[in-house]
Amino acid sequence: MYNIQGFYKIKSIVNCSIHKEKIKAYLLSKSVKGTVILSSEGINGTIAGKKSNVNSCIKFIKNKFSIDNFDSVIVPTRRLVVFYLFIEQKLKLKRKLFR
Repeated sequence: MYNIQGFYKIKSIVNCSIHKEKIKAYLLSKSVKGTVILSSEGINGTIAGKKSNVNSCIKFIKNKFSIDNFDSVIVPTRRLVVFYLFIEQKLKLKRKLFR
């Protein structure tokens, strides 16, 4: 079974390109796939992998950006699936998180 976690946080982030490489390396080390978008306005993503690895990646991201809780109106997306939802890992840098 694989765990899927969606998250976002509106928060000022500097040096996105440096953070991008560190997050990408950490996700790869944990075999977690999905898409993470970084911008100067914040972070948004959906990742999937083994539950313990996804939780570890979420904790890493929270620590990296000093995030206590992600912004969310409802409980973050958490689902268990039998197959891998993502075939690769993407980390994107964008000027604006939301249009």
